[in-house]
Amino acid sequence: EAVGGKTLAYHLAEKAQIIGRPGWDMVVLQDLSTEPLPTAHGGDPARYESAVAGLQQLLAAHRPRAAIYLYETWASPTTVTKEHYPADVAGLEAMQADLRHEASHVATTEHLAGVGGVGGAFLRAVHEHVAAANPKLSHDGQINLWDAHDTRHAGVMGSYLSALMFYGTLTGKDPRDVATGAGSAAAELRIDPAQANALQRIAWEQLAKGNVAAESIKPAR
Repeated sequence: EAVGGKTLAYHLAEKAQIIGRPGWDMVVLQDLSTEPLPTAHGGDPARYESAVAGLQQLLAAHRPRAAIYLYETWASPTTVTKEHYPADVAGLEAMQADLRHEASHVATTEHLAGVGGVGGAFLRAVHEHVAAANPKLSHDGQINLWDAHDTRHAGVMGSYLSALMFYGTLTGKDPRDVATGAGSAAAELRIDPAQANALQRIAWEQLAKGNVAAESIKPAR
């Protein structure tokens, strides 16, 4: 990471010397969460597409076999309201559809290795009632994927789910095999094993649905 809180366009313009150095085997490109959205919803898809294309060319010049993935970020309760999507689950679905469409379009156009479908996993967790669509209205047993203060950035649970998705995407391994007991990442993050297992299942299901590494992961139990 060259610098946080900036667009990919910024990184291309200001951090090309760092990003373009040789040695990368895998690269994940994550833009600001609103950048890939339609302009009517606060995004700038043209700038996003241009930045990804520029970074792909920069990386290819020094490491042509590096696998480049896009990070499909998540819709959030705060963002759907701020960017004029419907409220609640309908807003999450609409915003995620826009994020997914743009990431898939760019990955295909630029012949990238694929998309890490983290946002799709967030939405799946909401659909399966593992996570609350609105953390302020959560039911017993539901988890909050978003930061409790801004309900926009990922909280501990959301970050764990994101890590599971990229673990499966980049390695082709089954996220359900990640340890949850003493000494595990889940334990260090104080995530209950039952909740960790639920998020691992969500990640597996999202990967198996069509995320780029699904075909190399062993069949579901």
